[in-house]
Amino acid sequence: MSWLLGSFNAAMFMLVLVLLAYPRGGLGQLLAGLSTLSGLALYVALWATSVYAARRALRGRDLFDPRVGAAFFGRALRWGAFTGAAFLVELAVIQLTAAITGGTFALSSLLFFVPFGVIASLVAAVVGALVGVMLGAADLAAVRLSALLADVGESAERIAGDGRAGRVD
Repeated sequence: MSWLLGSFNAAMFMLVLVLLAYPRGGLGQLLAGLSTLSGLALYVALWATSVYAARRALRGRDLFDPRVGAAFFGRALRWGAFTGAAFLVELAVIQLTAAITGGTFALSSLLFFVPFGVIASLVAAVVGALVGVMLGAADLAAVRLSALLADVGESAERIAGDGRAGRVD
């Protein structure tokens, strides 16, 4: 389940970013400075971090249990903050690697980025926590809706048949 929810969360996060950037005209500028390899590396990093965070948030929790709400949202908040801060670090490492391999790296730029990175990581953690709670609510709603739909399908099969699950002769 964590693989599925982590993949869903990474895809939803990227979709929201694209939908926010496209109408303002900033998507072209954002993507212009990003190579295909860097973009793929960023998405893989986000995906892996999201799957790891989902696994940790779901550890010992059953989302099908109606009593799981408050404890799950606390974990979604915490692991969302982790995902936000970790993704910022991954972004910095990927951009630094691209600058070094592209020959545009200047050692003096680290003097600016290290203090900026500390402040930015705090902001990324707060934004990640908020996004984590919102995506956690979407995850919980999707899981409960799927359980409801599975129950409806099972009930319809029992009504249509003789009550036995399995093959209809």
